Amino acid sequence: MLSKLKMNGRIHVFAAGLVASALVAVGAGEVQTKMTPKEMIAALKPGQWVKVKGTALSDSLITCNEMRILIGDFLDDDWSVTGVVRKVDQENRKLEIWRLPIKINEDAKFESDEDEDKNFAGIADLKVGMFLEIGGTYLKDGIFLAGEIDDKSERLEEEPELKHAIRAEGKVEKVDAANHRFTLMGMAFQVTASTSSRSVIK
Repeated sequence: MLSKLKMNGRIHVFAAGLVASALVAVGAGEVQTKMTPKEMIAALKPGQWVKVKGTALSDSLITCNEMRILIGDFLDDDWSVTGVVRKVDQENRKLEIWRLPIKINEDAKFESDEDEDKNFAGIADLKVGMFLEIGGTYLKDGIFLAGEIDDKSERLEEEPELKHAIRAEGKVEKVDAANHRFTLMGMAFQVTASTSSRSVIK
């Protein structure tokens, strides 16, 4: 059985029996859950929507630093991934974050958090090493179809650790309970004793 908390217009779900003892206020409107890796994995099921923040340890594994389990009305293009660009193929409208292949829609929107004078309007402006937030749809063939691309590269100067950061929102594909891991968009996330589940209540 699951218990629900409404946050940010969506319902965040936690394993029943854990909420009363696991939720601790950490600031105005913030709630952090304290669960063991086993309890967190037990609350996950394939097909559930999650929002995660992680750190890439290698080409095959990402440490899950923070996880939210979400329930609500989601659209096919509500998926997102944020990280450093590793490959760019401008001719074929493709790029890669971590090992996730991304195909850019013909009508994709390009935005930048940086100086308004900076030119970031299309494929030609994409470069390896940029820190991007990409919204779109994860397809069954393992390709992420990008509809929105937001350049957040200036944050790398303030937070160099983001070079190894991976953030994603979408549906859980697989859960490996024995190893405390789950897969999202082909990316394997490792849940550890340091993983937190944090939500903001508005």
